[in-house]
Parts: sequence; C-alpha cells; structure tokens
Amino acid sequence: MPEDQFISALAISNLSKKDTLRRISDYIERNQNPSCKHLKGRKVKLSKYLEATIPRKDATARMRTFFVGIDVIKKSHIVSFRIHKKLNEYEFMGFDKHGKQIRVHIREEIEKSNKTLYFISSFQA
Repeated sequence: MPEDQFISALAISNLSKKDTLRRISDYIERNQNPSCKHLKGRKVKLSKYLEATIPRKDATARMRTFFVGIDVIKKSHIVSFRIHKKLNEYEFMGFDKHGKQIRVHIREEIEKSNKTLYFISSFQA
C-alpha cells in the first residue's frame, strides 16, 4: 500500500443487505452532503447512490463500502477523471482500516448553469 494514499479509520461493513440498506437510507436522510476536499470543498449529493447501486448484481458488496466511501470522498485525492456521455466523472481511491482498497465514483451533472456532484458508486477493488 503506497504511503501517500488515504487510509480510513473505518472498515468495510459485514452487516446483512437489509441492515446495510437501512443504515445507508438513514444516513442519507439525516446527514448533510459531504464536502470533497480535492474538488475545492464542493458538496457531494448522496441522493443517487442507492438508485445507481441497488440494481447491480454486486449491490450488497458495494453498499457495504458506503461509509468508507464517504470517508474517501472527504479526504482522498482524485485518481482519475474522464468525460463520459458529456458528464464529468471522478474516481477516488483509498483503503479501509484493514488495507482493502476502495474506489469511489462521483459524477458531475450540469443542469443549465448549475453543476452538481453526485456520489454514484463505491466498491472494493
């Protein structure tokens, strides 16, 4: 593990799919959107995370990385940037407390002159 990479104090969850989904839903309802240090402190909206994650075959595994993913958004560096279907997409990388690599995808959507960042995905690499 490279020394300059972010290491979270959190671990990947091992809760059931139902419990993980409940905890994420509660968190999204009651918490403010996290600031992304390396995107000039811009807020990242969480509202599309479940919509993008639940239909996937590996949804449970991805949801278990959610809280480490939030930590990565707040403190890690951008690993890559690309433009996909006219949307800016950012990828961040960090590690959980056990050294498991976590990747996070954030998408910037542009509506008129308003640019909004959305947390789309987190997963163990």
